[in-house]
Amino acid sequence: MRSYAIANIKGGSGKTTVAVNLAAGLALAGRKVVLFDLDPQASSTFHLLPQSHNGNLADSLAGEKKIDDILTGTLVSGLQLAPGSRLLAPFDNGAHPTRDRLSHLLAQLPEDIDYVLLDTPPTWGSLLVGTLSCVDAVLIPVSTRELDLHILGLLMDVIDQVKRHRNSRLRIAGVVPNRTVHTRLSAKVEASLRETYGASVYGPVRENARLAEAGGFHAPIQITAPSSTGAEDFAELTRCFLDREEMRFRDLTG
Repeated sequence: MRSYAIANIKGGSGKTTVAVNLAAGLALAGRKVVLFDLDPQASSTFHLLPQSHNGNLADSLAGEKKIDDILTGTLVSGLQLAPGSRLLAPFDNGAHPTRDRLSHLLAQLPEDIDYVLLDTPPTWGSLLVGTLSCVDAVLIPVSTRELDLHILGLLMDVIDQVKRHRNSRLRIAGVVPNRTVHTRLSAKVEASLRETYGASVYGPVRENARLAEAGGFHAPIQITAPSSTGAEDFAELTRCFLDREEMRFRDLTG
């Protein structure tokens, strides 16, 4: 099992869009996937669950329910969701410890899970730091706007501090240029990302109305609009992610 935080501390980066649709893409490629919705806004949960659910991550972090008790199936075979809730807010403001509790939840997952993606809040809070402290890697969606480059630098500082003091194995799995449009500014920001972060930058996810609409159907883009440019971009992101990460895993395991 490999775990990845999907993180950005700036709202509007398309973080949840990447978390939901990459998780779905991995499941459609035959992997067993769990998506943790750690954002108190619970956007991933709204995106994937049309129905009510039995508990959420706040219950599990508080020790009131085991992770198996809250895992919920989705419309994508092989993809389960650990739902979020506004009740996660106290965990983000430091009222409760998160690192050890989250590590415990990850350790409780079935052994046959291939990937765990953790959709984190767009804040500096305890849920982000706690998640970075116990995952293998972080994937960073970045909207191609000038301000996002500045905020990305701040996030990289947080990642560096966590790697130095809390989680030495933490690495950057990649940067995803997101919500790209055909403007000079968008192209300039994407070029700057590639100049700074090189081969770790994935192909872009283009701004697409179908991606914005998919959440209203409580399903990923691969189901709601399989012929759209959004579905095309996430198919390519999934393919490249699997190529990189599974080759790396093979190299590490010999």
